[in-house]
Amino acid sequence: AMNLGKNVDPNKVHAMLKDFTDAEKRQYPRKQMRILKGQKAKIQKKQRPVDFMLLVDASGSMEEFDAIGEAKRACHNLIDEMIDFNIHRLGIISFDSRAQNLLGLSNDKIKMSRAIDSITTGGATNMIAAFNMAADNLEWSTNEKVIIMVTDGYPYPASDESTISVAESVRRKGILLAAIGVGSGVSEYFIRQIATASHAYHINNMSELQSAFKTLINNIMERR
Repeated sequence: AMNLGKNVDPNKVHAMLKDFTDAEKRQYPRKQMRILKGQKAKIQKKQRPVDFMLLVDASGSMEEFDAIGEAKRACHNLIDEMIDFNIHRLGIISFDSRAQNLLGLSNDKIKMSRAIDSITTGGATNMIAAFNMAADNLEWSTNEKVIIMVTDGYPYPASDESTISVAESVRRKGILLAAIGVGSGVSEYFIRQIATASHAYHINNMSELQSAFKTLINNIMERR
């Protein structure tokens, strides 16, 4: 116990100690987190960087019913709303009779938007060239690697079997391959053969692409 002596007022000492404690709290404030009853404290997981390559079918069939217009709008939404480019990067390839590297891995949304707007349609559906080009873009990446392919048809002129074989070789390189098939021109079975397990999607038309992108990105981020 503290020896206050004969002439010291205990009430004054108590007041002095309280003033010191209050001053200390002001100088060294403690961060407080309020947790309501029944809730758990959520710890925000730091996202590991992902390098995405977006492969967009630009074959002749994408001209029908403005499929390419719907696809572009969904791609713009993917870029603007769904991926944090302070952390991740994205490159863009279009494919028809050949593959075109419209943008290498980047975090520049303006360049991405311009690349999407530059896509024109016509020709065949050369998925093999697109897969190989995407794998080349990702070859030296030290981040998690993801390819997202959107198509409304089967590969041509290459066979389904040879395209599936190339997709398998890409996946063996440690690349997650997500595939979105659109409409009746391509089967869900073929899309499942192309994609990494549980990352195959089949939708009825391009108006559903934005929703498919959202589901796909959420699934990718949740598994990490």
